[in-house]
Amino acid sequence: MIKAAELFPDSLIWAIVSVFVVGIGCVIGLMAVMKNYGLNDGAVLAFSTLIFLLMLGVESVFIWLLLSRRKKSDRLSKRRNKLPESLSRPNSEHSPNT
Repeated sequence: MIKAAELFPDSLIWAIVSVFVVGIGCVIGLMAVMKNYGLNDGAVLAFSTLIFLLMLGVESVFIWLLLSRRKKSDRLSKRRNKLPESLSRPNSEHSPNT
């Protein structure tokens, strides 16, 4: 079975920052363009709020991925610490009878 490539924490952090910066820039630009075309304030506010909520949803998924990865690595390290010493060491000293 082919396992999907896992994201590095650095790439997730950069994704969070870039989505926030680009998203805020797009919301500001969209508001300016819509005001320039003469749309009323209610429509501008509604579209801006919708885009902001979509951006917030994407940010929450990235943060969830970052935190779930950290929890998984904590669980794995606890399991490794609980293993008996004979199981945690590689068995290079004991070779099978051949």
